[in-house]
Amino acid sequence: MKIVLIIITIIQVFSLLFAGYEITDKGVEFTYSDPSAKTVYIGGSFNNWSQDANELKKGDDGVFRTVIELKPGKYQYKFVVDGNWKEDTDNPEKIDDGYGGINSIVEVLPVGQKVQSESNKPKTSEGKAVFTYFDPDAREVSLTGDFTDWNPTGIEMTKQSDGNWFAKIELKPGEYEYKFVVDGNWTTDPMNPTVRGDFGNSVIKIASDGTAVYPDGAKKLPNSTASSRILFSGLFVTNMLTFRDRDLPGGYYGDNRWKLYRPLAKVDINLRVNVAEGVAAFGSFDVNTFDAEKIYEAHLHIDSVGISLNTQDFALDGFYNREIFILGDPLGLVGDYKYDEPTFEKPQKFGLGCAGIIFGTTVKRTIFKGTNVNLLAGNVFEDWTLDTDPLDFSNRFGRRPVGFWMRTVARADKPTDFSDYGTDVFAGRISNDFGFISPAIDFRIDRDQLWLPTSEITYSLFDSIYDNHNLHSDWLDLGALETGIGGDLTIVPIHFISLYGEFINWNYRSSIDAGNRENHDNTGDSTLDITLGTQNGYIAGGGLKIELPKNFYVQSSAEIEHYDPMDSNQTYIIPQHNDGSTGRPTLEFQTMSKFDRTKFSGAVGFDRKIVSANIEGFDEKNKDDYNYIGVAPDIKLNLFDKRLMLKSMAIISSGECDSERLKFSGIDLIFNTKFYLTKKFAVEGDILYKKIKQDYVSGVEITDSTAIVDKSILAPYFAFLYEPKNGISFEISTGVRPYNLRGQYTGRTEWIYDTMSDNGISYIDALERMSLFQGINLFASVRF
Repeated sequence: MKIVLIIITIIQVFSLLFAGYEITDKGVEFTYSDPSAKTVYIGGSFNNWSQDANELKKGDDGVFRTVIELKPGKYQYKFVVDGNWKEDTDNPEKIDDGYGGINSIVEVLPVGQKVQSESNKPKTSEGKAVFTYFDPDAREVSLTGDFTDWNPTGIEMTKQSDGNWFAKIELKPGEYEYKFVVDGNWTTDPMNPTVRGDFGNSVIKIASDGTAVYPDGAKKLPNSTASSRILFSGLFVTNMLTFRDRDLPGGYYGDNRWKLYRPLAKVDINLRVNVAEGVAAFGSFDVNTFDAEKIYEAHLHIDSVGISLNTQDFALDGFYNREIFILGDPLGLVGDYKYDEPTFEKPQKFGLGCAGIIFGTTVKRTIFKGTNVNLLAGNVFEDWTLDTDPLDFSNRFGRRPVGFWMRTVARADKPTDFSDYGTDVFAGRISNDFGFISPAIDFRIDRDQLWLPTSEITYSLFDSIYDNHNLHSDWLDLGALETGIGGDLTIVPIHFISLYGEFINWNYRSSIDAGNRENHDNTGDSTLDITLGTQNGYIAGGGLKIELPKNFYVQSSAEIEHYDPMDSNQTYIIPQHNDGSTGRPTLEFQTMSKFDRTKFSGAVGFDRKIVSANIEGFDEKNKDDYNYIGVAPDIKLNLFDKRLMLKSMAIISSGECDSERLKFSGIDLIFNTKFYLTKKFAVEGDILYKKIKQDYVSGVEITDSTAIVDKSILAPYFAFLYEPKNGISFEISTGVRPYNLRGQYTGRTEWIYDTMSDNGISYIDALERMSLFQGINLFASVRF
């Protein structure tokens, strides 16, 4: 608990070190917060840079304040804190002071106009001004401009299924300058022909009806040389590695010679074709050398394809292997798959390794007016589930990892094998808003069909079932039907308080559905209906979130998961990975016991311009197996006008496993810092620290000495980066890259599990190899 208190104290200290200003009816109110400061003055172009003309008075809350009446115009200023000049770190508008420092800028507009602040940003759902940016490879895109006071975080844009980023806002008629911020890089709108100023700001005009048009009748620029209907983007990455063989996932551990690994290259191509109004086709493919057997070979892979139809009445999307869908219920029946280990990645949507259609509409007539309907029908043709090691504590616990809750976080460059043995998924959500109450009906139905030779069915009771039902087939169709049906309710009694609750009733049935020699003369296919197992249960949860002033929030939640035990002669079918040779999955047959799990969690945090922080605590129990508690703090800092960026995240946990009479504790900590030496050169450091401790409960006789573990792992990564232009990056680094080739912060996790698979070694051994890795990476990427 000392660690928790220290982290909370650090968060509180950072939350106090803020300055800022606000335009009021009486003038400009300047604020500065620093508990250690004794005197604070403000000097600027409005008082001839006097060091003592305008004093900020310290209030009972410890914040220094003053109000200065200023005429319309732009002014430069700084604070004088205990005799030292300091910039306003909470104000993104800055300018070089000519002496190697920074002056902050405040703009006072004529009466009737206001500088945008957090409270009067454009509304992002009710307006008619539509902004789009096409880049399926981008991780984050935001819209900013003079309508957001050029705040770098701006308005977060939503990624659509076709790779377009979308924002719809409300603006008053007039001309506005804007830009997109793509993965931290300021980018001019490539489709807008009107650019203004030294910084290349795009210009948009808002018509009297609130829609966005290009000024002076300008026409949209084509994204490709073919046509303005065709949007084109891509990403080229290459990686060269010099290493000792012991450093590679498949290398010989004792070989200390340095070698040069074959260069890896990959080109992602993304296309979107606007066929007609509201109709678009899109797809992406890549050419890479990853699995080439010869140095001059490169393989072509279709990554994803789809088609989108949007009308005034409904939207319809067809997709193949795309992150595309989240059901939207609080418990996350479909989509919103979280990475359990510490990572800066956002939760993953449903769609990778899948194909299907999505339908959405809002009822406009009848008594059901305003009802939103969202439906998904798809096939999961490859699950790529995570086979978790028992010592990987952060992945070991949670919801029962079968069926709906399998560890289904997928990798975008997989699957590579299409299988007819997948899972059919049908899911939907029907919701409506009635003032402050929003009810919804949620459901998901999964259907497995597994056509296998009887020689591959390893169920212990299979022979007796085969004989008792007088079967003749040498191939059988095994099936599994899993259903979850329920609803959720969200209540917002006051605008800053929201409550939710959800209940899902769950049912399962496994069966033999057909055989290849079960017709009347035992020569052809015929249907069967032989039950192998059934199980019932439910999952329920609820929560509360309170949003406080200055972007502070507090939230808590509770979750209950329960499944009745199966009879001893029944089985649950668990499909494992496709083995790669037959195209058929390997099946595991397990009689499921009773499962009762509860989890309580709470979090407090805040999100400001230069710092955001959050700390979550959780207590999870399985009544018949384990108790797992921990805290998960994270903090992000953007200092010196985003020249220095710091990020840190951790999971600190401990508990006991009753069935194995073991106690355990662990620390997973990542720390990342990136510092721009100039606009083009940067250095980045990233450190992973793991502490794993497992031992028998006091008083229990030691029966397996290998169960006793006490390991500390430190895996550093250091990189020197050169970014001559937006979208172009060169890197020389050492250590296992925390990023995969698509830029996702999952590189280490993939490296660990690839090392375990390639070498047949334990989780601990793979971690030790990672800590010893001293290879040199030469990495380049170009986004176009």
